[in-house]
Amino acid sequence: MRDVTEFGVLEALASDAPLADVLALILLGYEERFSGMRASVLLLDADGRTLHHGAAPHLPTGAVDCWGRMGGIVGDGPTPIAAFEPI
Repeated sequence: MRDVTEFGVLEALASDAPLADVLALILLGYEERFSGMRASVLLLDADGRTLHHGAAPHLPTGAVDCWGRMGGIVGDGPTPIAAFEPI
């Protein structure tokens, strides 16, 4: 399956697919490989303080929307992000 995922990602990159689509393909590959895992990607803005949703193919909409409600600011969001701690 790994080769299929890698091929799909490379094909998406080569066809100039939107970044969100490429990220979703990568995450779907991890979710398939690690049973029960749900993944997401947050993108850090050029200002170094603002987080934006990148992709989360299987997370509930409410979990994804919570970043917008919190403002997505590194200093104002959840403590692990503010402290640069792994979660």
